[in-house]
Amino acid sequence: MDENPIEDGIFDQNEIVIKKEDRGTPGSTEYCKNYTLITGAMEEKFGAVKHFAVSSCDGETDSGNTRYKNVQEQFVGNYTKLTVAEKHCVAYDLMGILDVPEYCNPEALHPSGRWGATTKNLLQHWSSLDLDHVTAWQRDTNRHGGATNRQTSQWLQTFLFNSCTAELRQCVNIHYDSLDLVEKGGVVYFYFILQEMF
Repeated sequence: MDENPIEDGIFDQNEIVIKKEDRGTPGSTEYCKNYTLITGAMEEKFGAVKHFAVSSCDGETDSGNTRYKNVQEQFVGNYTKLTVAEKHCVAYDLMGILDVPEYCNPEALHPSGRWGATTKNLLQHWSSLDLDHVTAWQRDTNRHGGATNRQTSQWLQTFLFNSCTAELRQCVNIHYDSLDLVEKGGVVYFYFILQEMF
């Protein structure tokens, strides 16, 4: 046995298959392979919409929902897909930007004064976060988060886009497309998916 056990944070890194700093040089074969791997769709796509309706946002039958027999199966199915998505995000180092900090001072002019040290992971706490909070975090990630976090956000959004049925994507895009470009990315896209599904 090791006399010096590792810290929990280091142990958590064992679940990461490809670290965000190891995705490769843009344009390289390694980079292109990692992009395809990380942004590829889940086998079972997100499809059910909130309130457990078996129709899309425009009232048409949603092909992603028709196999469900009842509300309970839809609910369990949604959580199963969310678990798969979370494992994907952990494995490919997409989780960091989903840790949304609590406000320290929402009126601060610079992000260093706006955000506190305490965070809420979007996948566990989406219902306690409002859209203004999430878009503020996405905006600061885009403007001040650095190239690697911007890439992570873009790749996460592409993974989520590819992992939605056309019907759910249409519902999400009604909200997403209304945002300013600087407010768009994987964090806010995931927020809209969760709001539609649950």
